[in-house]
Amino acid sequence: MAFQFITISVKGMTCASCVATIEKQIKKIEGVQEVSANLALENVSISYDPDKTSPAEFVEKILKAGYQTPLSSSQSANSSSVTFEEMNVSKLRQVWIAALPILIFGIFFNNFRPGQFLSFFITVYLMVFPARYIYKKAWRQLKSLTPAMESLVAISTLAALIFSAVILWIPAMHGGHLWFETPAMIIAFVMTGKFLEERAKRQSAASLQKLKEIQPNKARVIRNGQEIEIEVASAMTNDRVLVKAYEMIPVDGKILIGSSHIDESSITGESMPRFKTKGDEVYAGTRCLEGALTLLVTRSPSETVLANVIAAVTRALSTKAPAQRLADRIAGVFVPVALLISLISFAAWMFFQKEGQFAMALTAMVNVLIIACPCALGLATPTALVAAIGKAALNGILFKDGKTIEKTATTSLVAFDKTGTLTLGRPVIKDHYLDSSNHPDLLQWIAVFCAMEKASHHPLSNYLVSYLQNIFPSFNLPFIEQQVEVIPGKGVIYKNHGQIFRLGSLQWMRSEGTDISQDMQIILEEWQNHAFALVIFAIEHKAIMALAAGDALRTDAADCVKLLKKQGIRSIMLTGDHKTSAKIIAEQVGIPTFYAELLPDDKRKIIDDYMKKGETVLMIGDGINDAEAMASAQISATLGNSTSLALDLAGITLTHRKLLHLPAAIQLSRTTRRIIRQNLMWAFLYNVLCIPIAAGLLYPFTGELLNPMIAAAAMSVSSVLVVSNSLRIKKIKLAI
Repeated sequence: MAFQFITISVKGMTCASCVATIEKQIKKIEGVQEVSANLALENVSISYDPDKTSPAEFVEKILKAGYQTPLSSSQSANSSSVTFEEMNVSKLRQVWIAALPILIFGIFFNNFRPGQFLSFFITVYLMVFPARYIYKKAWRQLKSLTPAMESLVAISTLAALIFSAVILWIPAMHGGHLWFETPAMIIAFVMTGKFLEERAKRQSAASLQKLKEIQPNKARVIRNGQEIEIEVASAMTNDRVLVKAYEMIPVDGKILIGSSHIDESSITGESMPRFKTKGDEVYAGTRCLEGALTLLVTRSPSETVLANVIAAVTRALSTKAPAQRLADRIAGVFVPVALLISLISFAAWMFFQKEGQFAMALTAMVNVLIIACPCALGLATPTALVAAIGKAALNGILFKDGKTIEKTATTSLVAFDKTGTLTLGRPVIKDHYLDSSNHPDLLQWIAVFCAMEKASHHPLSNYLVSYLQNIFPSFNLPFIEQQVEVIPGKGVIYKNHGQIFRLGSLQWMRSEGTDISQDMQIILEEWQNHAFALVIFAIEHKAIMALAAGDALRTDAADCVKLLKKQGIRSIMLTGDHKTSAKIIAEQVGIPTFYAELLPDDKRKIIDDYMKKGETVLMIGDGINDAEAMASAQISATLGNSTSLALDLAGITLTHRKLLHLPAAIQLSRTTRRIIRQNLMWAFLYNVLCIPIAAGLLYPFTGELLNPMIAAAAMSVSSVLVVSNSLRIKKIKLAI
């Protein structure tokens, strides 16, 4: 029997170790083919054999691991997970205010008795209240035999607290070193990291909701000869749907009755509307600009182009990055090994040591737990990322998260959207031509033509009128809207005192037999070669004026492509626009390979093909039409003036709207990745060398165990080295 696929919502996941725990539990079930837990979307996707298992078993395993799912009616109302609302800035501020005095007492006033007692009570407060979720999660991990970083943090901080408390409260133990600053600062760092992770997770999940909000919830259909309003989800193929002017189209279908310009920017990304008439296909999420339409539904709501975009984004967000898989494997090995070494140390000292064996065994075990606590390992990546993110932000570059910075460093191919990315994304009047410039009624005619354009409500109208008013500032715009006849897809007609004024497309003018002079014809052909949109003004059957509209190229687009090439990165262009327009833009910016007349799914397929060939693809776009490709690519980027959806999906946002910042972002990410590798190498070296020493490796040679103060100092020095190395990122010069 064929495998089935299910996605189950999971509440309570807060880090990568949660993901590993859930996947490990569900993989134990017979019949499960593949499992992928997603932290950003708070769900787990499972491929399984329905003859061997069922969703009920998955829910049981999720609950047993200590997490919750809406599919279970028995889930606890009191979740032990930390949520974004709970982990807020105010609580973090309280944690740091409480932890810093402990750090000061521990470093400078360790023998000050009142400070020691105060440090004890504050540390207990931090563990019992703000950080209690860490210990609850650690307990769940240990019960399910899936220890992770929380387990090590919990055990080491509790060991440090208990050991210090014994020294503090038992008079016979006075004089030992107190380690209250260690659990306090670990808690502060861990909670800060959880806050940042949760914020990134919420932003990722919100992008899907914005996609869903594009499509209307209601549709007017004709059934049994009556017009009724239904939920879009209830629409069926072969239904007849009514759409009025300026309404969003709720379904994918073909036009049965009517014609109109359709704003397809949400799907194709193109600023210029396309004229659609009987038999043409339209898409859900686009807008009807003129007359009413009757549509025949050709796809169910779950199979529309927009629905496929949503599904593709969901799949892409559910895919694990290689760095995340590596982190899961490291966490799965490092933590159990550290715990095992601490227990072996304790047992070895209890067995071999004759005098004071318990104190020495406990000292060795705590030494291992504290010195093995992944401070340097934990700081290796985030400190470099914080430095890089700060450096980037000062230069108009926003990285969504640390994974994006690491992955951007491997970019080998950049895929550019055309409209709104390489170009400004809005129509501008490029040029005009007057065939009767010396006519005494010229200003009056231009005033009438502008009034006709305003009355047409065409997307170009405001740009065209502003352009002519700048050139001919002396005319006054008459109000003739009630007398203008709009002919969808062609133009407008205005009749006054026996004269007929026409404004519209070149094709319409020719079909009406309009006389176009030879000089104007030469100009029009030149404009057509540049893929400009043409608007013709005519009186009776004589063309008087022509205007060319097009999209303006960004001034730094060509320089961006050149700089990427110097970095060893190739560029391609993906666009929904016509081939002629795409070719012109590609040649202007120096992109040798381009793909035109693409739908969102086409862009995604091209991205996927390049990735299958081994390319690391960065997709930069600006709108909903690019969402599928951006979600599919390993890295995504957008400009600061893009749609909110593109901003949510993008791993990189260029806030200053400068394309030159893209190669700068890649340069910064490459430097950051190199420093992260240096930090990790030192962190692992530190643990490899220091853990055996903490366990007592040097005792046969020195006659003493490692002093706890030296252990704490070693941990501090390791962290300082990592932080200092990371701060070098702030000094690099970006090629902007």
